[in-house]
Amino acid sequence: MKETNFTSTDKEAAPSGVRRLSSIRLKVVGVLLASINITIILCICVIIPNVRENLIHTTQSYMYDLTNSYGKVLSQNVGISVMYLRTDRLENLVGDTGLQNVSTSHFFVTDEKGMILYHPDNTLIGSTVEDSPILELTGQIADGQIPDPDVVRYEKNGENIYSSYYIVADGKAILVLSAEEKDIFKPITDITRQAIIFCIILSVVLGFSSFLMIDRLTKPIITISKIVGKFAKMDLTPDPRLNKISRRKDETGTIGVALLSLREALAGIISDIQQQSTLLYHTAESLSSNAAATSGTVQNVERAVSDIAANATSQAEETQKATDDILLIGNMVENTSSEVSSLRTIAQSIKSSSDHANSTLQELDSINQRAIDSINTIYEQTHTTNESALKIKEAASLISSIADETSLLSLNASIEAARAGEAGRGFAVVASQIQKLAEQSNQSASQIDAIIYALLEDSQNAVETMESVRDIMIQQNENVTKTGSTFSQVQGGISESVTNVDSIASRTDQLNTARVNIVDVVQNLASIAEQNASNTQETSAAVLEVANVMQEISEHATKLQEIASALETNMNAFQL
Repeated sequence: MKETNFTSTDKEAAPSGVRRLSSIRLKVVGVLLASINITIILCICVIIPNVRENLIHTTQSYMYDLTNSYGKVLSQNVGISVMYLRTDRLENLVGDTGLQNVSTSHFFVTDEKGMILYHPDNTLIGSTVEDSPILELTGQIADGQIPDPDVVRYEKNGENIYSSYYIVADGKAILVLSAEEKDIFKPITDITRQAIIFCIILSVVLGFSSFLMIDRLTKPIITISKIVGKFAKMDLTPDPRLNKISRRKDETGTIGVALLSLREALAGIISDIQQQSTLLYHTAESLSSNAAATSGTVQNVERAVSDIAANATSQAEETQKATDDILLIGNMVENTSSEVSSLRTIAQSIKSSSDHANSTLQELDSINQRAIDSINTIYEQTHTTNESALKIKEAASLISSIADETSLLSLNASIEAARAGEAGRGFAVVASQIQKLAEQSNQSASQIDAIIYALLEDSQNAVETMESVRDIMIQQNENVTKTGSTFSQVQGGISESVTNVDSIASRTDQLNTARVNIVDVVQNLASIAEQNASNTQETSAAVLEVANVMQEISEHATKLQEIASALETNMNAFQL
């Protein structure tokens, strides 16, 4: 059987279908980094507004408290002397005062009309304040109102400004602590910037460390995918890497144990399939050979049955001829019986005439002459009967020979059917029936031989008797002229003739009875021969059908052999 060997390559790179951007490693790292960044961003988005709000509230409170403190001090001083509203005095009081770490925070003082009495920027001293909330305060003071200290937010030159104010000495001056919003929120901005930088650094560090960790985690998965790739290439040879992975205590170890069990199960199943496919191939090959041999045997049996059918047909024809001959002999026997009856009448007449021999001596010559003629006729008919009996014996011998040949052919057919085994069992039954019919034919032929032998014996006796009667009648004819001297001898001869005629009549009756039996036997033999011919034709048809079945079995066996060969070829693709 032709075998196909498959070789596998040791190249076990990661599956080409997995792109780098689609790998689990990159996805996990991306998800981790995204989670970290989203967490930091959410923290910034949630915490920073709260911090800003708290910082604003704290700053406003601080500015309010600081302005109230310095405003009260300034009010007390101004209550003592307005000289405390001088620039130098104000500078000494609030010149270096402001919000810590807020560079734009500063105090400035205006009079009730909005003129700047003190400002860190000396160029602004003496000018009118431009801050809208302060101008509103001057308007309220001019109206006689004294606003309570407060903190206001407004925009100036594109910048948001926070200012806390205090009305000094019942409206004589306004103490203002001012700071830009961006400087107030600078710590928060710095914290936000630092948080972003920290987020970037943390993302890089965690990304690299998580990449290394995930790379370590995914290596067993990649190895498992390579092993599964080997399985896909029908390579089920033991792999030490799989044994190593199966010893791990994590999920990959569980997968490794499952793959190890799968490999062992597949190897066992494929090994069994390979053995069964080999057995199937050899069985199909044996079946094909047996079917071919059986087909040849069936063809031989078919030829033998055809010969038997031809012989049976010939036997039927010969038997029919024998039947016709027997019927002819029967007619002759009937005629002989009729002649014997006439002979008996004549003999009785002779006996009666012998009593009146003296008065009818002249008629004796005529009667004697007729007796001689009748005896000659009987003699010839007896010879004819003897010859016909010989022909019947030859026909019976032929029937016996045909029966022996049929029995021999049936024996050969039984032997061939036995060789065919189960497929030839039906034909063996038919051959057995043919054997029985042949035995019956042989028995019938033996019976015919026995009857013909008796017929020949009786016919020979009749011939001898007729020869004796003829001699007597000749002698009687010679002695008719010597009636007087030899009448007593003639009387005795006539009596003997009557006795012999009675014997002939009896034997003729026996011959007629034998003739009836022979006709029945030959007719039965003809019927058996016809049945033989019919059975052999049916047997020939059955053998032909068996031949067709064996041909179909041979074709199916060939197809089965091809299927087994293809299965074994496919199984050889696996490496165990």
